[in-house]
Amino acid sequence: MAEIYMVDINEPISNDLYQQLFNYVSNERKARVNRYKFEADAKRSLYAGVLVNYLVCTKLHLKKEEVHLEYNEYGKPYLSNSTNQFFNISHSGKWVVCAWSNKEIGVDIQQIEAADLDIARRFFLKEEYLSIAKLKGRQQREAFYTLWTLKESYIKYKGRGLAIPINSFQLIYEKEHAFIRTQETNAVMLHMINIDEEHKLAVCTEDSEMASTTYMSLETIYTKLDKLHN
Repeated sequence: MAEIYMVDINEPISNDLYQQLFNYVSNERKARVNRYKFEADAKRSLYAGVLVNYLVCTKLHLKKEEVHLEYNEYGKPYLSNSTNQFFNISHSGKWVVCAWSNKEIGVDIQQIEAADLDIARRFFLKEEYLSIAKLKGRQQREAFYTLWTLKESYIKYKGRGLAIPINSFQLIYEKEHAFIRTQETNAVMLHMINIDEEHKLAVCTEDSEMASTTYMSLETIYTKLDKLHN
């Protein structure tokens, strides 16, 4: 069963706690966080690293120095010391999200803004673009970001980045579920997760069921990590 964990970057925390969180990310991520010009971008990157570290340590009972992340040739992270646990990270707006499963998984979250019809025309299938273009206002935004996040979650599930064009596959809707029409044998499920009115969240996994979404406070994450390592 796939699980979703979320952190709100707008959660008020002390400067001391913020600095303590740097102890639970890699040196590479520390450098990346410090290069960001805007605070929100720095928080998304830092909190993503901390959230992954927390999940790996607590689920696999590892110390932080035992957490070894590798990246495939397209940049998708995976656990080098575990063959049956998978995760994927996404962040947008105020949310940092990590999807976790014992099967391959992909997740995408997007803050809802105006629908970009030029992007839809260039990157979606023609029928997908036309179905969005005929809508107006909120309905158009909802349709655009629903399709975008579903497709992105599949691309992230595959872990091949731009090697899979977003218009190279079609979504098939059946009642409340969406499927991918491809020539591959692995059956994947696409799930839309309702979190709030300002974001769209989609998960692609071989799991037929999703566990309830868990909202994590940074204070709770730090307290558990600190107890685990001291």
